[in-house]
Amino acid sequence: MTIVVEDGTVGAAGSPRPNSYVTVDEFTTFTTLRGLTDIAESDDEQKESALIKAIDYMQQKFRLWWKGSRIEAFQPLDWPRRGVDVPDFFDPFYKQTNVPISF
Repeated sequence: MTIVVEDGTVGAAGSPRPNSYVTVDEFTTFTTLRGLTDIAESDDEQKESALIKAIDYMQQKFRLWWKGSRIEAFQPLDWPRRGVDVPDFFDPFYKQTNVPISF
């Protein structure tokens, strides 16, 4: 099993289909910092399986709740998306103040 992280190259010719949003190393760091030693110390194959199961869960549970729309209709994961407001990120070059950027 191999983790392929979504890197924003949706639809790029020849690019592998992503199945995770994070790498195994990022997952290990995340679990270690939170004291989840059983998970942090498991082997990479178990971590890859957990990451893929997490994506499956997110896609099934939250698919209809995400704001905006997929960049491409047939992309394998729900993100990246367009039309999503980022309320804490303001464009310093925009003429009006306190207007959130929408991606």
